[in-house]
Amino acid sequence: MINPELEIVPIYHSDKAHGISKEVMDYLKTVKPSLLMMPDAGTNDVDQCKKLKSNKWDIAIFDHHIKEKNNASAIIVNNQISDKVENKGLCGTGVTFKVMQAIDKQLNVNYSKHFISYVWLANVSDSVPFTHPEQYTFAKWGRKTIHPNLQPFIDAWCDDLDNKTIAWNLTPKLNSLIRLG
Repeated sequence: MINPELEIVPIYHSDKAHGISKEVMDYLKTVKPSLLMMPDAGTNDVDQCKKLKSNKWDIAIFDHHIKEKNNASAIIVNNQISDKVENKGLCGTGVTFKVMQAIDKQLNVNYSKHFISYVWLANVSDSVPFTHPEQYTFAKWGRKTIHPNLQPFIDAWCDDLDNKTIAWNLTPKLNSLIRLG
């Protein structure tokens, strides 16, 4: 939305994996170094980030997993690290959404609002605690503003737009589609 000429190449794991796996590392060897953006993973992938950085990659990680090691080779945005962040229960997609909001603010646009339904789905799918009021805000607006790419799946697989239907009906099917490629 910001730059339609920008080439964005999504990388999906071919099996159940998390973070910068060997498969991702092998793929990145075949392309020109650029910017690797890792949503919902990567905080503790220190060795992989160090190797990529030495090969001229820039790495930005947007994550919610507990930091176990220092990772000086990547820019890390993680709600678990800062004492200034109240919502420690926000999922990795939510942290990525917060980065999108910060970019919106810098560019004086409001593109992130189109993706709030992904945060709601990911919060439910990740079984994050709904103890912070922000989680309910994502749920309310996520239901009201379903992203057009999600709508066909919701139409096909959801009788109700409640958290139980999302967690037990929609999420497993979406995960299966991703894992099947």
